[in-house]
Amino acid sequence: EEDNGSVCSVSMDVTFIIIEDESVMVKCNLDKQLHHAANRQHANTMFALFSLPPNKVTPEGLVFVLQWVLAALICYWLISLAFRLVASTLMCALWFLKVGVALTCFVLILSDYGVGTEVMAVRLAVLLCVCVLLDVGTRGSSSAANQTARLEEQVKILERRLREMELKSKLWRWCR
Repeated sequence: EEDNGSVCSVSMDVTFIIIEDESVMVKCNLDKQLHHAANRQHANTMFALFSLPPNKVTPEGLVFVLQWVLAALICYWLISLAFRLVASTLMCALWFLKVGVALTCFVLILSDYGVGTEVMAVRLAVLLCVCVLLDVGTRGSSSAANQTARLEEQVKILERRLREMELKSKLWRWCR
């Protein structure tokens, strides 16, 4: 190529290596060359010479992307597994703590001989209410989903019984 001083001189081999490797550098290189071009016609010719190749999906590129996606999924699974393990361990520890505190209070209430029977009964009733409110007696089966499912099933049974009773009452009135 002829260099008339208005165009930066760049070797063709280097330019093609840049085009194949990094398209950002190609744009910067083309911008420099177009900026230094004195003739607009010459700039259009150079732009046509250094056009970017079309994006091609290669099997190696696809395997590379799939490996990273698989690695990300495995990491996500391991992190969620670790969080679930920590959460279940904390739930067990807190359950043992609740049971321990309840048993300690029970022993303290029963070992206080200086109070009357009525006071001890009131204290035990309060302890029982606190234990029910803190859900001390159950472990694992007291999740909100299980309780909701059980209540929904009971509601369905009651609705079915109500329909049966309404049907029987209509039949009874009709037979009279």
